[in-house]
Amino acid sequence: ASIGCERGMGNSSNKDEPPEPDLSKEELEALLKRRAAVAKEILTTEKSYVTSLDVLVKVYKQPLVDADASGKPILPKEDIDKLFSNVEDLIIVNKKLHLQLDERLVDWDPAKHLLADIFLARAETLRSYTEYVNNYNTALKTLSKYSAKKSFKTFLQQQFAKPESQGMEIQSYLIMPIQRIPRYCLLLQELLKSTRRKHKDYANVQKALQAVKQVADFVNDQKREFELLEKIYDIQEQVNSKFDLVSEHRKLVLEAEVTGSKSNKYKYFMFNDSLLIASEIS
Repeated sequence: ASIGCERGMGNSSNKDEPPEPDLSKEELEALLKRRAAVAKEILTTEKSYVTSLDVLVKVYKQPLVDADASGKPILPKEDIDKLFSNVEDLIIVNKKLHLQLDERLVDWDPAKHLLADIFLARAETLRSYTEYVNNYNTALKTLSKYSAKKSFKTFLQQQFAKPESQGMEIQSYLIMPIQRIPRYCLLLQELLKSTRRKHKDYANVQKALQAVKQVADFVNDQKREFELLEKIYDIQEQVNSKFDLVSEHRKLVLEAEVTGSKSNKYKYFMFNDSLLIASEIS
């Protein structure tokens, strides 16, 4: 899984754009109405998202933690951690964001008031999504690993049947944080389209869109680094190497399998600083 905004989104400047056309009174009113609608969508989707994260913890995670604490575990604690990662950290981040949006949009005037400055100020806090994104594939593997276990299967069915689950299975909740930052990009892009360049919020929207895009790029870059490091750990386990392959600066460049004379098979692992040749042990 990866997250991200379309590359180039939010990079434009006023100098690169054609002159802004004059709008009639009706067109300006329609644009402000659209800006107000986007602002409302930002708030309502944020509220819904925070509610969903709460459901994930209260309906699915906490009962598993409680069962483990009572001595009747449905899942081992380490696998509960693998399944839910740092979701509580995300709840803290997004509850603060929702609170600020909610307070701002009371008596909010789309023609006069700011909105995007909130995203600009809080963009860096979204980097906490890195851990969740890095762990997402592990979460899915953990879910798959226990899906056939009777006690866990029964637990999921019971929790799904509760009204609080809103008719959604655990998978639907687990993927929501993966989808949220790209959603911010789309919403801010729509806010930019509905904001006149002379509006005092216009520069904030541009900067906020770029800031959120940079966070998305950072999270994806960190995920790629994490996956590459995981791959080196896998290689270390596969081969009987006399030296430690795992290094912060070592990157796998190429992996290939070659059949030599007498049908001997060799694996070549080319790193940015070394070449490892391993032979199969029969």
